Amino acid sequence: MHGRMLPRLVVLAALGAMLFGNLGGARLFDRDEALNASCGREMFESGNYVVPTFNGNLRTAKPALVYWLMSASYATFGVTEFAARFFSAVASLGTLVCVYFCGRLLFGERVGLFAPVVLMTGLLFAAVGRACTPDPFLLFSFTLAMTCFVAGVVQKNGRFVLASPDPRDGLPGLVWWTAVSAAMGLAVLAKGPVGVILPTGVIGLYLLWATDARREIDPTANDRPAWQRWLLDTTRLLSPARIWRCGWAMRPLMLFGIAIAIAAPWYLLVSMQTNGEWGSTFFWHDNVRRFTSSLEGHDGPIVYYVPAILIGFFPWSPFLAHAISAAWRTGWVAQAEQEPEADAHRFLICWAGLVVLLFSLAGTKLPNYVLPAYPALALLTARQLERWAASTTWDRGLWLGGLSLAVCGAGLTVAAGVAGHFVLLGHEWLAIVGLPSLVAGVCVFVWSQTGSGERPVRALLAGAVGCVVAIMGVAAPAVSTQQDGVTLGRDARQREPEGGSTAVFAYFAPNLVFYSGGQVTETASPQEAAAHVAGDADALLVIPEDQWDNVRPHLPASATILSRRREFLKDRTLLLVGRPGTLAAGDANAPR
Repeated sequence: MHGRMLPRLVVLAALGAMLFGNLGGARLFDRDEALNASCGREMFESGNYVVPTFNGNLRTAKPALVYWLMSASYATFGVTEFAARFFSAVASLGTLVCVYFCGRLLFGERVGLFAPVVLMTGLLFAAVGRACTPDPFLLFSFTLAMTCFVAGVVQKNGRFVLASPDPRDGLPGLVWWTAVSAAMGLAVLAKGPVGVILPTGVIGLYLLWATDARREIDPTANDRPAWQRWLLDTTRLLSPARIWRCGWAMRPLMLFGIAIAIAAPWYLLVSMQTNGEWGSTFFWHDNVRRFTSSLEGHDGPIVYYVPAILIGFFPWSPFLAHAISAAWRTGWVAQAEQEPEADAHRFLICWAGLVVLLFSLAGTKLPNYVLPAYPALALLTARQLERWAASTTWDRGLWLGGLSLAVCGAGLTVAAGVAGHFVLLGHEWLAIVGLPSLVAGVCVFVWSQTGSGERPVRALLAGAVGCVVAIMGVAAPAVSTQQDGVTLGRDARQREPEGGSTAVFAYFAPNLVFYSGGQVTETASPQEAAAHVAGDADALLVIPEDQWDNVRPHLPASATILSRRREFLKDRTLLLVGRPGTLAAGDANAPR
């Protein structure tokens, strides 16, 4: 018992250190972090825990769970970056614990230990898992629902398998099914209807596939052409009668009833207090329209998520194709008795596949939309790592993966250094972010040729940890300070510590709202912008430098440029305009 606990504690401590280490070191990143952190602060300061607002206006984009937790964190730690991100890191740690239990129940202890490390060190999870957005809470709730389903099946059947073609046999008992439903309700409070759609779809698709694998095999099936077999299999698998039978076996009244009971009270309350505006806008614009059309320019082809996952799952993406192909071959075995892990692979394929397929069909696409697929991908990759670690022969997949990782690491080193020199100006040292993956790739490439898989796997794990520490712990804090909303907001806060009156013209950054400490007024014309400064001796105005000549004639004679800041990742200078006070006018020549 003690021998098993030590590796678990070591892994848990390492994961916690990666999540909470320097959590408040990076400034909030525009746009999502700044929007959510400001909304949480406004809820905390106003004491209205029903209606979310940003910059004094109704915010309908996300439900309230993330803002409630931020408010609690602000009350405990103060309004800081650490406080804004604290519960996101807690939720992400909960996701990693769920992945450990999933891996242990599906494949054994070692996969359980490998899988959360793989997930934590993937680029997208490492970034989003520490960010103050609703995604960590959706991911935790969804992964919790999947883990409860796996645990319920294992408890009932002794291992993760459905023992008969009847979908009612082998499903979790009442307690575990209640836990699945409750987790779905939490997911709805985190992100909306997707919190019910994803778990229900994954479990339903798995039931269709797994119960079909238990049917009697037609001895004449192989005599038919391949296309005919595929057509017959698909027709049988997706027949309305089978879909109805599997759907009813999932106890939909209980499943949806508990989820609705948890989430509906707040949804009804916020809709009542906003005369229906919040509910109608959220469900129609932020869900239906977001799925059926492209919003805010976030579109892409049907294969959008292939490169997105290859980047977001780095440094594990060079090994992902091998892991998925091995899982597909295992999951396609007709009888579970022939392959004890067949059902586990089927479930993970349904988990990852449905999430990616659903959002590939959506009109609006963003890389983080498919984050709920990443725990399944991490589990499949961890199972492949275990196979390699136990191998004593040369494996082409491991060898090619190491070579690909080394090449990607070299490319990342060069690209980060070039970007640090030409884009971020003076940050050439960012080239270090590619070195861990480069070194790990070379080690895997060399050591995999010796025939032993243990050393290459250890090198991969160490390199992945080094990669995420270099990017999230070192590079991200340095890059975040270059954001214009951060620097201008601090300039404004320096002049007005309590959060004065700030306006903008031809420019807006959500970070400015958070770091200035008050509401930011958006003006529509040079005259309106100048009037804001003229009407209040302490008022401040942020404008692009190319608008100075348009605004200056309308300003009071005492107004001047208080500071200049370079707009982040753009070749444009921003001006903070006001009357000389706490900030000296000499700061107008501050470094850009």
